[in-house]
Amino acid sequence: AETRLHVGDTLHVVGDSRSVANMAKLFGNNVEATYTASIVAILLGLFVGFLVGQIPVPLPWVGTLKLGTTGGVLLAGLVLAALYKTGPVIWAVPSSTNRFLRDLGLMLFLATAGTSAGGTILQTIRDQGLGLLLSGVAVSMVPLSVSVVLSRYVLKIPFLRMLGVIAGGMTSTPGLAAASSVSTTGYAASAYATVYPVALIGMIVFAKVLVLILD
Repeated sequence: AETRLHVGDTLHVVGDSRSVANMAKLFGNNVEATYTASIVAILLGLFVGFLVGQIPVPLPWVGTLKLGTTGGVLLAGLVLAALYKTGPVIWAVPSSTNRFLRDLGLMLFLATAGTSAGGTILQTIRDQGLGLLLSGVAVSMVPLSVSVVLSRYVLKIPFLRMLGVIAGGMTSTPGLAAASSVSTTGYAASAYATVYPVALIGMIVFAKVLVLILD
């Protein structure tokens, strides 16, 4: 069977000192380097994702569709991760760096969302009443509950993957963070990344169709 090595893999080589030295030159023998992220690869991947998100995709009866920065970066990440390497650029990101960037991005997102909504939430409740707040709870909880029942008892999706699927279907980054905190595995994140682009496109298309119907 063909064996493919990735960054971070460890090989145990047995042989004479000269042969072992040659293997070290060929594959490298620097453990610290496996935990070092390439800022060039990260920035280049973000730039590619930004460009992908700006590409207009014409859809019949709906109009022009764009994935936007978030969807473009996610789609580019999926493709580049599948490619793994392009020339001298290795797209793989060490798990420690991946976790740091994910947590940092989540904190910045929540801080921005909180400061943006905090100044108007009380005034909105005064103007619209609790009905708007309760409607938001219902819109969030009803599809979520149905998704849990279908995923768990009908489709038999494993629990961790189910959390990622539901978070991705809701395009909820905080939901992904909550799902990832349950386990140290990447099952939730991989399921989230698989579902998110489809859910994002579906939400955009549905919103435009809804405008056409109600307008």
